[in-house]
Amino acid sequence: MIYLKTSSGFRRMDAVPFGCEQQLHDALVECPALVLVDGETVMQVVGSKVKLDGDEADIVLLDGDMLLTVVEVKLQTNGDARRTIVGQVFDYVSSLAQMSFDQLDEQVDGALTKAVEKLSADADNEIAFEESRKKCGAFLKAGNIRVAIVVDEAPNKLIRIMQYLSDQSNLDIRLVRIKQYINEEDQKMYVPEILVCSASGKTLLPAMNQTNEKLIAAVEKFEDKLGDQGRVVGTGSTYRQVQILDWPRLVHYEFMHSKRNSTLSAELHVEDAKQKRLTDALPGIAQSIKSGFGSNNVVYDSSWSNGKGRIRLVFPDDVEPSAVSDAMAELIQATKEKVSGILDFPHR
Repeated sequence: MIYLKTSSGFRRMDAVPFGCEQQLHDALVECPALVLVDGETVMQVVGSKVKLDGDEADIVLLDGDMLLTVVEVKLQTNGDARRTIVGQVFDYVSSLAQMSFDQLDEQVDGALTKAVEKLSADADNEIAFEESRKKCGAFLKAGNIRVAIVVDEAPNKLIRIMQYLSDQSNLDIRLVRIKQYINEEDQKMYVPEILVCSASGKTLLPAMNQTNEKLIAAVEKFEDKLGDQGRVVGTGSTYRQVQILDWPRLVHYEFMHSKRNSTLSAELHVEDAKQKRLTDALPGIAQSIKSGFGSNNVVYDSSWSNGKGRIRLVFPDDVEPSAVSDAMAELIQATKEKVSGILDFPHR
């Protein structure tokens, strides 16, 4: 038992078993901080009962470092706590790692974007939001996802397995036991105990590569051409966005460098599910500009952002940066008016 200090003195609180897994699940949704360790940032709930490859992850959380946590909840009375729980949760992680930011966001009805906005250093700053969004997507793509198994009781076998996995892998793994205490006034208190926790910083982070010099040079040459049409934002190693004044943030132009393909490109991106009319119009827009740029340079990518689409003007990365800068200016001139006429407003 424990004692709760109140204005009228100390009240005894007795340990009471959880009646079902849903009770423990609901406690974690209400207070995701129960799985945190000292020094970690606050977490936001991204989803509950998130469908992944034919199954459901109990809870998915996002912390202030833009790292996702998959939480699996099991009671001692559930035999899976000793048999299949570990394989199950890693199956969820492997399924998540196959998804892009936008795919997961759609799966949870936009809750991932909302969580990023709440956790961004400056929620009203579009640049801060975009950097946070890109960081979350990079972690997801790299499979850098925290694993938390939460139980009411932890058999020694489970502790031993989790400790071994923590010691022998590069993943951030933790096993948390939570006790429930209730007093005579039906007030509840949850007391977490971290039984297994990977060393701080163990989760592998995406490599922070130097930004390609040709990309920087192309952007610098372009900025003078942009004028008051919009602004260039971003600090990532592979991209710079060109946001057009009055356009929604998730429809924009973008300079991109691909180290794998050795290319530099000027692109038009649609990353907003609400802009379906524009997604449907992109193939026609791409076709209409091919004669102006050369059919080999213009690429329409229907798979971009979970099927929302993009148009790319692609160059080998040994091209003169001025060629990519000029291509971006010409792409904007050739498509901006068409896109503006199709966009659905108002937007955030």
